[in-house]
Amino acid sequence: MRLGTDRTSGDRDPNDNKHQTFFQILPTPRICARFPFYNMMNLEDDFTEVILRPHPRVMVRSDYRWLRLSQPADMWYSGGGAFQYSTFGFSGRPSGGTRDLGNLADFSIDFKATAKTTLTFYYGYANGGKIIHSIYPAGSTGSLAYWEISQRF
Repeated sequence: MRLGTDRTSGDRDPNDNKHQTFFQILPTPRICARFPFYNMMNLEDDFTEVILRPHPRVMVRSDYRWLRLSQPADMWYSGGGAFQYSTFGFSGRPSGGTRDLGNLADFSIDFKATAKTTLTFYYGYANGGKIIHSIYPAGSTGSLAYWEISQRF
């Protein structure tokens, strides 16, 4: 079990011609943010995480995250980096002057079927805070689930 917090800088004054938001150049968001509606730019991420290994071939992981912006004057940034020419793979949405991005609860189970093959199930549920609700008033929650087969060669 672990408890943690990550905090990255946001821009206190977006009108001063100095971009002071932490910039995640080439992120690998899936390792930490497995439901990628946020990244490390202008973010405070307080979390709890539990990892259990009930069998040598099984790993169960569950996280709960409280997500807030570091600076309410800055934007909510999302995206995974250098995959799109026009935006460099990032987008920013207005925060509306608030810090409350939302909460995320997720669960996964990994089963090592063979020495080179792993089967994974993941489910995440996000409850949007004031920022997300102001942008998506008809529905500020979301879910993501997937099955994955990883094969090493």
